Amino acid sequence: MVIYLYESFAETYQGHGTDVALVAGLLGMAPDDPDLSEALKIASEIGIKISFVLKQEKSEHPNTVQLRLTKGPRILTVTGISIGGGNIQISEVDGFKRALSFGSSFK
Repeated sequence: MVIYLYESFAETYQGHGTDVALVAGLLGMAPDDPDLSEALKIASEIGIKISFVLKQEKSEHPNTVQLRLTKGPRILTVTGISIGGGNIQISEVDGFKRALSFGSSFK
């Protein structure tokens, strides 16, 4: 798995815990999971290899992340934006533009 971080995410991802939060979410952990802080370790222990790539170019939003997930020959690319207040928007899936919003404001 490769996680591309843009703009402010690229600058602050470790200090603000973005790396841990992204991996915890991919593992299906809830925000109040007591093991959330161990998400990177858990992923490693179960054989998930993760690379964080810091991108210099501008993106559609300062808090943009692109996930490149692979399993065998299959590749899934998802681009998302943290829009604040615990909410995210999926803006692209495998090159197709989308506008899917999730989070506490969208229940």
